[in-house]
Amino acid sequence: MTAPCSIFISYRRSDEPGYVRALVSDLRHTFGGQHIFLDMETIEGGVDFAATIERALADSEVLLAVIGPEWMTAADETGELRLHDPEDFVALEIATALNLDVPVIPVLVKDAPIPERKRLPDRLQTLASLQVVVMSHDRWEEDIHNLVSAIDTHTVAPRLARQLKSGKQQLKEGHWEEALQEFEAIQSVKPDYPGIADLIDPLRDLAQRLAESRPSDRLWSRFALRHPLLTILTVTLIPHALAGVFNYVFNRRVIVLPMKSRGVEIAESVFETYSTVINSVLFPVGILILIGLIWPVAKGLREASAGETLSRERLADLRRRCLRLGHMVALVGISLWVVAGPVYPFLIGALEARDYLLFITSLAISGLAVAAYPFLIVTWLSTHLYYRPLLSPGLDSDQERFLLEQVGSMKWKYFLLTGAIPMMIISLGFILGPLHSSPQLINPLLGVVGLLGMGGFLMALALFKALQSDFALLRKLVWACGRK
Repeated sequence: MTAPCSIFISYRRSDEPGYVRALVSDLRHTFGGQHIFLDMETIEGGVDFAATIERALADSEVLLAVIGPEWMTAADETGELRLHDPEDFVALEIATALNLDVPVIPVLVKDAPIPERKRLPDRLQTLASLQVVVMSHDRWEEDIHNLVSAIDTHTVAPRLARQLKSGKQQLKEGHWEEALQEFEAIQSVKPDYPGIADLIDPLRDLAQRLAESRPSDRLWSRFALRHPLLTILTVTLIPHALAGVFNYVFNRRVIVLPMKSRGVEIAESVFETYSTVINSVLFPVGILILIGLIWPVAKGLREASAGETLSRERLADLRRRCLRLGHMVALVGISLWVVAGPVYPFLIGALEARDYLLFITSLAISGLAVAAYPFLIVTWLSTHLYYRPLLSPGLDSDQERFLLEQVGSMKWKYFLLTGAIPMMIISLGFILGPLHSSPQLINPLLGVVGLLGMGGFLMALALFKALQSDFALLRKLVWACGRK
């Protein structure tokens, strides 16, 4: 049995076999070997040659009759022209194709003349009226192009097979949009083409999800894309500023002022000095560290948006930095608070056990805030706006998917931290209210902070859901742009 084919090549083995070999090689490269039928290679030994030829022609869309200088004059041992022999396979192949209405293209090689009608047997005389394609050694590339064009006018399967091959190559190189166009063109001609739906469906889903999740053209998104450094720095520092205000007001009212009333006169002055020095030193240091982390990504995005060509290695490094940026700014933030936290208790040295507990609690709330919210906001900006322009065809999809999964798992931890913040504030209110001498000062503060914490949690929930959607989309994008 032979596989179904579309291009049947009829030739006489004694007539310029070198041209036939070159022709077959180029056609296989263009259309795919499975669509070429060449008797001496395709027919297995021991089978009925004539029956196999007839079945192959029934499955074919075009027959190429390769005609060399000796095609008309080839004779058998008795001197009879083979073309007039009823059992001549070349004549049988062409006559069968004509009877089956399979298009026949005469291909003249090595200056072979066009067959004259009067010299052809009756069953082949139609051959003389067909449009021929001439193949010459000097103009081989141009002649192959003309032959392929002639074949395309008669065939469907080879053309679709070539489009499928081209689409798969585009997909392999990460050009998924171009691949989708190729696959859709195939489906428009033959909707039930084998395997085409399995290729098209995920790419169409990807295109639809990209269209639905495309960043809006609002002022904020245009600004964020144009100024990533300023945007990321701002959304990172806002939680720090709010946490700093809370920490200052809470510690002053709950710890410092009661200490002063207990006779620790230096408590307030040390606290004010401590707050000023710490904020004057660590805040600028934190900004410089954040700029150092954000700058490479911002610079790469600016170059990419300007149309500059970035190497695959550079783009891969920028994508890694982009996805990890939220985690890095969170680590920087909480590290600065850990460094600043012990300074005041060390300087004052007169805190009670209750004061230490309250101090640690306020630091914990602030530390959670400056870690969780910057992570969620910066990671969402990265996945929603900044990561996609850095995608490149032919990327290492396994490595990218691993990083996506790694960062994707982090979002759960940081999201849970945002839920812990209002719970800690509520618990602090229950514990502190009965113990403090001036609950009328503390309760409103904790109430406001608690409401802000609940509002922050709702914002974190929205960001978490957006991140879930973005990560699912990015996994599909990485698949489409990855090396297959």
